[in-house]
Amino acid sequence: MPVTEDTPLALFIHELQRDYIERLKQIQRLNYELRISQEESNRQIEEFLFALLESFDSYDKMIDVIDAALDSDDKKAKRVLRNFVSLRKDFAKVLKQFGMVRMEIGTEFVPGLHKAVETEPAQEIPEGNIVRVVRHGYYWRNKVLRPAEVVVAAPVDE
Repeated sequence: MPVTEDTPLALFIHELQRDYIERLKQIQRLNYELRISQEESNRQIEEFLFALLESFDSYDKMIDVIDAALDSDDKKAKRVLRNFVSLRKDFAKVLKQFGMVRMEIGTEFVPGLHKAVETEPAQEIPEGNIVRVVRHGYYWRNKVLRPAEVVVAAPVDE
């Protein structure tokens, strides 16, 4: 029996094709919506981690200030500082578990990884290289979350 466009088999095949195409459209739409949702979630996580960095930076500043103010003979105060440093390390471990990693800073200035916030004459350091780090930079999921803020060597006036 020949298959013509109005036979039950031809109508069944046509209906299957239409259903298949409709399902492909649904899958594409769901994939698009999922990708948009993932991008939004990642953006929100990134904003949250960036905000956490402010608190994390405060830990470092407070540790430096407390350490500078402590009397070297005050054992109780030193123990408190060690505990505070330990808390900061625990905080760093949690951030690392969520994919946030502190940048290793070399001597060479790299735009995008580093942000020059100041220049400073330095005889021992070649012009354009990093003199010191003001704020550390961080990666999140192999992406720069925050570039390191650095002071860059300027030529020395003679």
